[in-house]
Amino acid sequence: MQFEYYLTYSFLWLIFATIVFIRCKNFFSVSILFTVIWMLNALSSCYISNHPNYYSSMLYWGTTTKSIDPLLYLFCVLVFFATPLYKYDKISNHVKSIYVTSSESKIKQNLFNVIIGTYFISSIIYILFYLMNISELINLMLTNMAMDGDRKDILAMEKGELIEKKGGYFFAKLRGLNFTLQSYIIPILFYFIHKHKYKMSFYLFITSFLTTIIGLVGSLDRSNIFFYCMYYLIAYLLFYKFIPSDINKKIKNMMGVFLLCIVFYMAIITYLRFSNSNNISQLFYDLIRYFGESPINFATELWYNASGICYGEYGFYGIYKFFYEPNFKAELPSIYMRYLLNNIDLKHNVFFGIIGDLVIDFGKFSVFLWSIFVFLISKWVIVPKKNVSLTFMLFIYAYSLVLINGITYNCFHGRVAALFFPFLFYLVFNVNYSGFLKLLKK
Repeated sequence: MQFEYYLTYSFLWLIFATIVFIRCKNFFSVSILFTVIWMLNALSSCYISNHPNYYSSMLYWGTTTKSIDPLLYLFCVLVFFATPLYKYDKISNHVKSIYVTSSESKIKQNLFNVIIGTYFISSIIYILFYLMNISELINLMLTNMAMDGDRKDILAMEKGELIEKKGGYFFAKLRGLNFTLQSYIIPILFYFIHKHKYKMSFYLFITSFLTTIIGLVGSLDRSNIFFYCMYYLIAYLLFYKFIPSDINKKIKNMMGVFLLCIVFYMAIITYLRFSNSNNISQLFYDLIRYFGESPINFATELWYNASGICYGEYGFYGIYKFFYEPNFKAELPSIYMRYLLNNIDLKHNVFFGIIGDLVIDFGKFSVFLWSIFVFLISKWVIVPKKNVSLTFMLFIYAYSLVLINGITYNCFHGRVAALFFPFLFYLVFNVNYSGFLKLLKK
């Protein structure tokens, strides 16, 4: 019976996508990307729920989907949360220019240059350090190739130990700063293209691409690969209308080739880590299973078995620890996550999706109210303007990353600095402190 529920869920996304496509004036947009990604996610879940291997795979935990309720809930909440993306695509037709700060203050302009310079310097040091230790990284990749369970966290800890041992405390902090800036330097790269500063955008692309490749070496993790692809694709779609047509053509060609390479790479990783046979159909099923498992896990394991909530400690682990236990240092984050999930009777190492992560933290009713609030508030907050700030673009970019990458889990999980970066950017470049400074002088 559960196949019919996933079939209905898929039809909901197909109908919704059809409406979006009919009303859409620009198919190169984040709202279209969100719609396509989640529609394919729904179709994938429908396919694997009726597959002969379903009950023998890692997806079956002894619970089946007993009603359409969890999938209806998931669909409605996702659509409500995505309202800002659709709203942005409507108002983007009115935008003519993007600015860093409306103030003519040289201090703010210099601060922006300092951010770019900090990223360049940290990236160069980061790249040189890993080039000098490339043999150890390759060894990590080979020894961790077949690991499962806490494989990713063990590898991350080994990388951290390598850094702290050879680079020292300062380099470890520099790496953390570079990792935070890396997420947001990509939209800034496209901002420079918009301003026709092609040399600067080229330098940023080279450094961000190299640091991305180094970040993926040894991990063999498909979610990380997917996340990094979305970093570039979402940033490009947000700035698509502001990029000259000849540059757009070159970027499209580059991205087409790059995406084909990524699909091939993910297929190899799937085969090496998860496939137990040389059967092509089994490999295809394993790929589809990975892409479409979050709705199934949400509608079975989470919806029926969760016995409580984590009050933000699960999905926002980094923020929680930052405020409540600033000196806390877990031996492995995944062990702590397992502890939290065990406390509310849920399995660990399971993709629940971004909505599932929120439900684990705050409960079904609270998340539903939150989605309605986002739906209503976006109608008033996102309004047509001729000029918008780079801060606004960074907010939309970060929000898009969370929702689109959310087919697996929250991509800012545990990353306090990365989550708060747009807010810090706003405080530095878009708040006018002149009145406050006058009061201080008085």
